[in-house]
Amino acid sequence: MSQPFLFLHGLPSKPRVGLPGAGRSFAVVKEQLEALVLQMVRSGIRYGEAVREFRKAFLTKVLAENRGNQCQAAKILGMHRNSLGRTLADLKMDARALRTQMRRPPRGERPAPARRTGSGR
Repeated sequence: MSQPFLFLHGLPSKPRVGLPGAGRSFAVVKEQLEALVLQMVRSGIRYGEAVREFRKAFLTKVLAENRGNQCQAAKILGMHRNSLGRTLADLKMDARALRTQMRRPPRGERPAPARRTGSGR
């Protein structure tokens, strides 16, 4: 078995232009992914479980980068927002949890701003 991960060889040689992080070396990311896949295979993780965990991690990162905004995340992922919502439901993920973690507290719960002293008047 000279090429154990044939499915990775179909990846594009260059990242899509305009995406965040597109300037990174795609070859390095591809090597890291192949090493991770090898580690998962050796530890006995089955394909379905690996794909599910990858999808969850990938979507979580993209949603976090967009502060839980599903419309923006869907645009970056190249999918329709309804498809993203359906995928999140299939994976039993709650995007609302990401949004509430990242929001500022309401004005009544924020610490009082420091008062200025030494006015020049």
